[in-house]
Amino acid sequence: MDEIVVTGTRQAYQVTRSSSATRSDTDLIDVPQAVSVVTARQIRDQAMHSIADVLRAVPGASVNGGEGHRDHIVLRGNSSTADFFVDGLRDDVQYYRGLYNVERVEVLKGPNAMVFGRGGGGGVVNRVSKRPESGSFVRLAASLDSEGAWDVSADLNTPLSASVNGRINLARERFDSFREANGGQRFAVNPTVAWHIDSETRLDLGVEYVRDRRVVDRGVPADFTGRLADPAPPLAGYDEVFFGQRGTNRARFTGKIATAAFEHRFSPVLRFVAKGLAGDYDKMYRNAQPATAAATVDGVRKVGIEAYESSIGRRSLLGQADLIAEVVTGPVQHTIVAGIDYAHQRSHSNRFQGFFDAAGTVTRATVPLSDPIVIPPIFFRDGAVNHFGHTDAIARGEALGAYL
Repeated sequence: MDEIVVTGTRQAYQVTRSSSATRSDTDLIDVPQAVSVVTARQIRDQAMHSIADVLRAVPGASVNGGEGHRDHIVLRGNSSTADFFVDGLRDDVQYYRGLYNVERVEVLKGPNAMVFGRGGGGGVVNRVSKRPESGSFVRLAASLDSEGAWDVSADLNTPLSASVNGRINLARERFDSFREANGGQRFAVNPTVAWHIDSETRLDLGVEYVRDRRVVDRGVPADFTGRLADPAPPLAGYDEVFFGQRGTNRARFTGKIATAAFEHRFSPVLRFVAKGLAGDYDKMYRNAQPATAAATVDGVRKVGIEAYESSIGRRSLLGQADLIAEVVTGPVQHTIVAGIDYAHQRSHSNRFQGFFDAAGTVTRATVPLSDPIVIPPIFFRDGAVNHFGHTDAIARGEALGAYL
């Protein structure tokens, strides 16, 4: 019979090359760490909305609660709220990261101090941003779930001139869940432009604004479930009880970020890449949460509640520059990367203890377990007890690294 040959391309989410681990475009089979890449197509197909959703598709990675106001990851057993990067630049502010402007998420598992310097003990999560492309397109997306949460996003790309392309990504999101008190909203916009100075040189510029407001819900402590601590009738359990105070448990985050990336190819085997980021971040969150196990007092099941308020403002100036050469010695091919990495960060943090009296001496309130839990008014301020008072700290950090 006649021979029939069928050829095709696998339609999968597989990515074979990445620069996250080595700062050069490298085949993943040659990277000495494990790298998992979650593409924009997989994010779209599986309706992922957060870093937590992404990491559920990554082996060796998991997510912690993050106290209801930040991404908190565990990579190969190493817990971190700071081992995040965006386009290879440090993104160590504590907040929830969106995916509206993400081309892919690369998860590096295993230590890599040579490339990432401080941090990265168990690995890092690097978000690769969308960049302006040639041509014009408009992509719109919307979703709604059974709990009432929804989001809409838009991705618009267009040529601005013969050598300049523009792109803008924006998103509006409303939070809700099976947890009765949970809720909030986020708005983000990220315009970018790409200038092709010549056939070998490209400059990318972008700004991003993020505004996030949400309820801080610490969930249900283990010993308050219906199975371990029988609730008072008529409650069947505490699976939806809010162990906080409405109007008090709040988190707000505002981020303003400017980015720049420059690439120039001197020859087919030598190129230069430089990136920079300037960020202004403002974060505040308040918590009222259980501080003791449930106990029976005068025949009534009660729990101790404590509270605090924390805020941080951070200014970050980050930069890196790499010279990448591809050379051959006899039968061996080499990729040589020489570069520098600079970071300057200034943080101003405040922390107030919550008091349950005007005098500033009572730091714990014992309240009955009920639905809803009724917590007395809370005063966040300096107190007479120094240990539970107010801390105000300014921290400056500067780091310079070189590598080959």
